[in-house]
Amino acid sequence: MDRWEQLSRLGMKVTGVMQTVTGVSAALAPAMFTRLFHGRDVTSDPLTLRLHLMVWLFVAALGLSYAHAGWSKAQVSRSTLLAAGLGKGVAVLLWIEMMTQGLGTALMPGAIAFDAVLSVLFLITLWRSPRVA
Repeated sequence: MDRWEQLSRLGMKVTGVMQTVTGVSAALAPAMFTRLFHGRDVTSDPLTLRLHLMVWLFVAALGLSYAHAGWSKAQVSRSTLLAAGLGKGVAVLLWIEMMTQGLGTALMPGAIAFDAVLSVLFLITLWRSPRVA
């Protein structure tokens, strides 16, 4: 296992645990979570609340998948690396756009940095991993 794959495996473990905890927390306490990250409460609009729950429970499900990939003895699949790398990249773009629109608090730059580092790590590992036919 090369250095990039070792780092990606560690990244999968870290992001898996963090995404699972964050997703479940956001789903269990949506008003607190959105006030903390976005400076507003989404629980007053039923549709927005349901979209919030859908997104954050999906994040938790992905977190479980990434944690499994990180701790699995098998090589992290190229599909998982692609999903993680692109997903984190999209998150970075959306976090930045939200910040420019005043839709985030001082906590969002941390989320941007965290997701950006992981996106690059996963995509580099994908690029360097062997292509199997």
